[in-house]
Amino acid sequence: MTPEKLADTHLSAARIAEYVEHRTSVDDKEAVERHLAGCDACRTEVISIRRMVALTPSSEHRIGLLVGGAIAVAATLLIFLLKPLFVSHVGLSGIQRSQPIVRLVVLRDAGSTARSSRGSSRAVSYVSLIPGSVPRGKSITITNRRSGHTISHTLSDGGVDPLQIPAVAGDTLRFVAVDSAGRQRISVAEVRQGGAPTIVRTNPETTHGSLPLNGPIQVIFSEPIAPTTATQQNIFVRRGAAPVKGAVSPSADGISMEFRPLVPLVVGQRYTLVVTTGITDLAGESLKEPAEVHFTTRAPLPIPRIATGVGVLDGIIYVFGGWSSPIPIIGGIAVDTQAYLGVSRTNEAYNPATNTWVEKAPMIATQYGARVAVVGGILYAIGGSNAGFCMAGPSATVQAYDPVTDSWSFRAPTPIARCSSALAVENGLIYVVGGDIDGAALEVYNPATNTWVTKAPAPTARGWPGAEIVDGTLYVIGGADVGRSFATVDAYDIKSNTWSSKAPMSTPRSEMATGVLNGIIYVAGGLTPTGRHTYGASSAVEAYNPVTNTWTTLAPLPTPRIKAAGAVVNGVFYTLGGQSGTPAYSTISAKNEAFSPGRPMVEAIAGANSKPGFKPGSGPARPSLTATTRAGSDQKKLRGR
Repeated sequence: MTPEKLADTHLSAARIAEYVEHRTSVDDKEAVERHLAGCDACRTEVISIRRMVALTPSSEHRIGLLVGGAIAVAATLLIFLLKPLFVSHVGLSGIQRSQPIVRLVVLRDAGSTARSSRGSSRAVSYVSLIPGSVPRGKSITITNRRSGHTISHTLSDGGVDPLQIPAVAGDTLRFVAVDSAGRQRISVAEVRQGGAPTIVRTNPETTHGSLPLNGPIQVIFSEPIAPTTATQQNIFVRRGAAPVKGAVSPSADGISMEFRPLVPLVVGQRYTLVVTTGITDLAGESLKEPAEVHFTTRAPLPIPRIATGVGVLDGIIYVFGGWSSPIPIIGGIAVDTQAYLGVSRTNEAYNPATNTWVEKAPMIATQYGARVAVVGGILYAIGGSNAGFCMAGPSATVQAYDPVTDSWSFRAPTPIARCSSALAVENGLIYVVGGDIDGAALEVYNPATNTWVTKAPAPTARGWPGAEIVDGTLYVIGGADVGRSFATVDAYDIKSNTWSSKAPMSTPRSEMATGVLNGIIYVAGGLTPTGRHTYGASSAVEAYNPVTNTWTTLAPLPTPRIKAAGAVVNGVFYTLGGQSGTPAYSTISAKNEAFSPGRPMVEAIAGANSKPGFKPGSGPARPSLTATTRAGSDQKKLRGR
């Protein structure tokens, strides 16, 4: 349409400009249509005006508008195409919010931040997301639209435990959750007066939970609960119809309650956590609905053992050899001598997914303290002692186990017979270091050629160290030599065949379990000095970050142990068997304890499921290292105490 034609329609330039400005907004389309329809002479021109791109008689100006319009259209199209990658306006499910509660605003932990643009209020609403609400969720920001108060918090397992935000009845809260890909989920919810409290999550959880054998069972509520209702009548555990003796206690902020069994739970039994509607909030409102969570404790080692070899293949943990006979006690001390032979050829396989153990073909030769490596679908048990404890004589034996054929064979022996060594695998090669004969020796075995080569020796000679490889570097940790325990960490660069020193552990020790999770090395338990010339089993757990060269102390093992085996499956670090007790190390353990980063405090893994209709969530919301126990009490207590 030309400017002359526009003049004939008696439509002012201002009106035309107004239409062109508004037509880019779909929301304003109808309003603009009515605006144009107000001019009788314009009704027949609406379609033409929609196609108009030039308003001025200047051709240069017209070209400029065309170019600018094209850029705007392209930018709009780009935003339209990319928007789904960054913003999802799918509403959040699982939002829990309480009625306003008059109390001081105190954030629950340092993981959240809050700010306010308009003053403060003593009335707060508790807001939470049940686990799984935001798959791969990273963070959430909650804003009170009226007051401008905003809180932000990290998400764990797609949810978050209750957070406080200043609010009164009628306020509207806006939720913006961001996942690991940067996508957003946005919802709004109104704060209402009244309403019953609900359960945000439980531990054990409703789908794959974690049942403590000797630790607390936890229930997280959507708002503070009246402490007078924290009783064994309202929260309890039962085995069948029989109640489990325990104590119930609320947290300081009233958000959670714990049930702690007074005696260890029984291995391999089904239990039920029950939460009744006798639970009330601070206003006296009863829990919205009762809950029952069913779970089963996990299986221990079928045969208690120490100094076993352990390897993982296709999600199955294989446990080889070790010592399984009672350890003699002479003068109140466990005797470490070849006179008492109890070396095992036992081969057992544990499937964490089904919580079952299966006996496999036994080893050809007995091996105590062997170390196991997995290469090409074969498990190699290397070194140790064939006759008894290491004092009975080190071994150069190498046995290979094929799980497919369930059969064993001998391979080329180690150049140096050694017991109490450590090993790790990189690019199909097995690196064996340390031991009680030549504690500095480093030898590399190639299963493809069945040959050994010697590499640069370690700067520290030691037996019973831990060893793991991360990003092409072999880390040799701790160990002992002639009455000394080390906290030392030596790092071997595989490419350059050179050694360097790294930050030491905070706890000197040997005979510990190690494993790698997400590039972090975990060290659990071990033998540590307790005084001058005295030693004891440690429960300490530390994590080493090779990138920052730093150590972090974590939740301790539920059971202090030495000579336990370590294995990693699907992000969980298991410690199996070992030796503990009083007199010194008088107990051979069948315990199967596990660490799982991202789970809260010391607990015992349990399979869990819930009765129909109960959906409080499916995971803990506090990232931390968890000591989880998959076995009951020690299975073999020794006589002669």
